[in-house]
Amino acid sequence: MKRDAWGVITAEDLTNASPSIQEGDRVILNTGWHHFFNDHQKFMLCYPGLDKSGVDWLVEKRVSWVGSDTPSPDHSFCISREKRAHRPDIWTDEVMAKIDPKRFLPFYCHRTLLGNNIFMIEQLGGAIDEVTGKRVTLIALPPKLKWVEASQIRVIAIV
Repeated sequence: MKRDAWGVITAEDLTNASPSIQEGDRVILNTGWHHFFNDHQKFMLCYPGLDKSGVDWLVEKRVSWVGSDTPSPDHSFCISREKRAHRPDIWTDEVMAKIDPKRFLPFYCHRTLLGNNIFMIEQLGGAIDEVTGKRVTLIALPPKLKWVEASQIRVIAIV
């Protein structure tokens, strides 16, 4: 699902994914955005992601977790107000006017997925391109920490 800056992943995209997404799957969204990791401004401010239809589709499909090669599976439009406060030169009036508030609700992906016990893994990279389009076994190995809501993890794909 390669996407350019501010590209959108919809329910239709997920329906047409190959291999098809099944109930209980661990879904990885490879937008190609991990290739921009060293361009901090682009990587953090203009990334693609899921719209409301895509998030709702994943919940209905009852996937077990969603990983993304972007800073968040939430589309950057879903946190546009926060981003505009820091970078009004990028998040201009023109850009803000194009955002459909019914399609890009604030933090919708986070609230909806986590509220349905669907975990999220953000900023995946490494050999993600080598396993894209393949059905693999994914294992996430977080460090043993107390009282944190996020941490770095290692994700392993068994082919």
